[in-house]
Amino acid sequence: MWKEVKEFLIDYIDRNKDEYWKISQDIWNHPELGMEETFASGLLVELLEKHGFQVETGVAGMPT
Repeated sequence: MWKEVKEFLIDYIDRNKDEYWKISQDIWNHPELGMEETFASGLLVELLEKHGFQVETGVAGMPT
């Protein structure tokens, strides 16, 4: 079972590495102060929603 999980994860990461690399570079190139990461948060919310996650923002009165 673990072999199949490992193979699935390696394949998944390999298929999506370009998208993850682009996001990591976008975040790196747009530094933000702690607790004010609106740019990075927006990119990650968009990515998660694109992959089928339901994301709730503004939890506990925090925009990020």
